[in-house]
Amino acid sequence: GSENSLTSSGEFAQTDDNNVDAAVFSKADLTMNGNGTLTVGCESGHGVVSKDTLKVAGGTYEITSASQGLSGKEGVEIADGVFVITSGKDGIHAENDEDATLGSIYIEGGTFVITAGGDGMDASGALTILDGVFTLTTGGGSINASTDSNGQENAAWGQWGGGTANASDSTETETSAKGLKADVSILISGGDFAIDSSDDAVHTNGDLSIAGGTFAISSGDDGMHADAGLTVTDGTINITKSYEGLEGAALNISGGTISLIASDDGLNAAGGADSSSIGGRAGQNAFDVDTSASITISGGSLTIDASGDGIDSNGDLTVSGGTIYVSGPTNSGNGALDYVGTGTITGGVLIAAGSTGMAQNFGSDSTQGSILYNFSSEQSGGTSVSLTDGDGNVLASFTPEKQFQSVVVSAP
Repeated sequence: GSENSLTSSGEFAQTDDNNVDAAVFSKADLTMNGNGTLTVGCESGHGVVSKDTLKVAGGTYEITSASQGLSGKEGVEIADGVFVITSGKDGIHAENDEDATLGSIYIEGGTFVITAGGDGMDASGALTILDGVFTLTTGGGSINASTDSNGQENAAWGQWGGGTANASDSTETETSAKGLKADVSILISGGDFAIDSSDDAVHTNGDLSIAGGTFAISSGDDGMHADAGLTVTDGTINITKSYEGLEGAALNISGGTISLIASDDGLNAAGGADSSSIGGRAGQNAFDVDTSASITISGGSLTIDASGDGIDSNGDLTVSGGTIYVSGPTNSGNGALDYVGTGTITGGVLIAAGSTGMAQNFGSDSTQGSILYNFSSEQSGGTSVSLTDGDGNVLASFTPEKQFQSVVVSAP
């Protein structure tokens, strides 16, 4: 129940071979635990640093630092605790450039309120979250987005050190302001997340797996992004603002409840046919065109409001289950459905409304019927689309948010 305070002021001066740069600094494993409160302030460096593994088993921590809040070279492991972190760079950081198997962040529980100039959490290895309550604000929040609604650099992006629209990979990394970020992989199986990020809300250079948890996301760039596979098996994902909602080389959705609003594509596999993610925009995720990309939906509930393509695969699109509603683009340069390879539906309920210019139906390999219907004139947003049988029973129904002139409907 005690209250404790440790503060470091002024600049750090290196006096030996130990590069001390934090108010609390350890060359060895560092474990923090207890029922009291520790307030840490660091005027020019990090809050708490371990050059081995940083472990926290309990306690309340209020950390204000010019650089990273919590940092572990071999990793950061948290079982419980209350964390209020205000940092000039990353809130929680783990990085090991000597061993690719290290530098991970593992969290079993706790309450986290992080306001970071850089990433909320950043791991050079894997990021694993089993439970906890997370309120993350990075880079000034989504209002300070790296892109505008047209995918162009936002002038406000420079407020968090964004550089130029043609920033190199190293510059983008240095100025990264993502909510949750990991180089190797991200696995989330539980927790309550409120993320307001200038950059991607959830980002990994590897595989991203969402197996549970509740997400409220407002992102200045992508809602969730994976360079490799993005898999959703459970959880509730609500993205109220994004450039692209869910993006990865291979999207696999088998469960969960997903609702998203995107100024470009709703679901995007490897940049899509229009290469919208490789246009030189600030904070971009530079996919190459890859026809091996895929989107596979076998379950779950998806509601998509996209100004670009509703569902966009640079390879195949396969639907075998789930409930999918798309309020798609109003311009003819995009479509409610957009795929380059094969489009196959064998189950599930889908209604996708959008413009006529790029309208696509599923292909002949499908075993469930689908209808592509183009209206003679635009229908206003709020107009209900229903499919009924001969007796008038409603088989599928959806009310698009925006005006539309084309609709794809499929139901068992």
